[in-house]
Amino acid sequence: MHVIVSYDVEANRTQLFKKICHKYLPRIQNSVFEGDLRISQINELIFALDKEVKSNETVRIWRFKEREIFKVYLLGKPIGSQENIL
Repeated sequence: MHVIVSYDVEANRTQLFKKICHKYLPRIQNSVFEGDLRISQINELIFALDKEVKSNETVRIWRFKEREIFKVYLLGKPIGSQENIL
């Protein structure tokens, strides 16, 4: 499944998120990673990122299925906040 991951985190924590994402996907821009993963790899990536994200940070994960957005994950924002609406 095709995946795009982007993050907006504190400047001193970007290397941590880069290291986690680079373990699964190639980097295409400073804080954007893209590639194909199995469902199990997506779940591992979500778990690893969710452990590290703070409440003032944002991680977005887009899953694509046959050129259509299948599911979007937004980590680090409380449910019901305005930033959670995509």
